[in-house]
Amino acid sequence: MFFSGYIGLLDSEKTEINTEGYFRVPVQFSALGGGHETRSEVPVLFPAPSAPWSDCYALGLFQNASGDDTAVIYWPVEYFRAAGTSGAYSVPENDTSLLIHDTSSLVVPEQTIGITRSGCLIVSNFIISIDDNGIESVVSAGSSSAVLPSDVLTSSSDLTGNPVEVSGVRTTIGAALASAALTGTGGSAGSTTVPVTMTAAPGALYALVFPASGSSTFDVTPNTALTLSISGGTPGQEQRVTLIIRQAATGYAVALPAAQVVSSSGVVTAGVIYVGGMPAVGTTSGQATIITFYTDDGGTTIFAKSGF
Repeated sequence: MFFSGYIGLLDSEKTEINTEGYFRVPVQFSALGGGHETRSEVPVLFPAPSAPWSDCYALGLFQNASGDDTAVIYWPVEYFRAAGTSGAYSVPENDTSLLIHDTSSLVVPEQTIGITRSGCLIVSNFIISIDDNGIESVVSAGSSSAVLPSDVLTSSSDLTGNPVEVSGVRTTIGAALASAALTGTGGSAGSTTVPVTMTAAPGALYALVFPASGSSTFDVTPNTALTLSISGGTPGQEQRVTLIIRQAATGYAVALPAAQVVSSSGVVTAGVIYVGGMPAVGTTSGQATIITFYTDDGGTTIFAKSGF
């Protein structure tokens, strides 16, 4: 089970709405599949409140049925529900279908851990660990034990070094992270951290490169029309490059690495083999696109598909 608890509605400030008659509804998200996909096991329906809805911009997963606790993770909905409307709110399936890409290490507050089918980024509110099935725990300090997110760490300001209480131990987030790194409590047994290269202003040309060993992720925010290329890799290894394209306030066109072309006479022009066709890159402000590139022969043959 990726998550079992409650789902609630948030406003534009990431604060839970307080519409009279509104309440969180129980939810269960299935265990992560081979593609790190999870979705609500039943359609999410918020019954009609006794007063008109306030603005609803995002969804959050909570451990408790009610209270002033913070959502463990949250993400925007594709189309927000405007204030003043009434009636029950049936959440579109695209907004409760998730792809989780960060399953190998500790996740810190405000870190993106995935994307919804509607293209919205999923963000953590806490320091959490995620195993191969789903959200496991908040990492405890100096031991392999753990506590759940609603019990500790209510503010990302604790990252500055202010003391916090974790599993009854007075510590700091930095110490907890250091302990996790030493004890191996920061992820699944035997997992490998995938390095991430974040580029906020790549310019007009940007090269994706398979590393000499293993896999890597490139998180790119275009600042102008962008053309991408891809190369590298080591023969005999299964390697992946995950590309995350985030559009900022202004969206820009992105040209993906050239596709392989086979002429009518059978002549092959080298390029990427896009499974199911070349993905479309969203250019809307705030939109994200994720594409995975794969090679097992040192980049001689590169496959790609939309998503993870």
